[in-house]
Amino acid sequence: MFGKRKPAPSGHDVNNSPFLVAYRGEDGGMVVKLDPARVGSAGAAGIMLADFMRHFARALTQYGAARSEEEATADMLTIFKAEVESPTDIGSGSIVN
Repeated sequence: MFGKRKPAPSGHDVNNSPFLVAYRGEDGGMVVKLDPARVGSAGAAGIMLADFMRHFARALTQYGAARSEEEATADMLTIFKAEVESPTDIGSGSIVN
């Protein structure tokens, strides 16, 4: 269920460290930090995006922000395709170690 936390791993283990962190910055824009080494490939990133979409659809439905997971998924796919074809913000940044 959403909102339940797992115990934090003891010590720093690279296998348990986040590969993606995203949040709203002070200006309201999205700040994204990711570790491409943890993702591995474009194909793996695509699978992760699909998994994220399913989790978001379920969460939005449970939260009451969507009527069904199917409706939420369809809405996300529509907006995703539009954003890929005509980005509202291309973002910036680089790989930082």
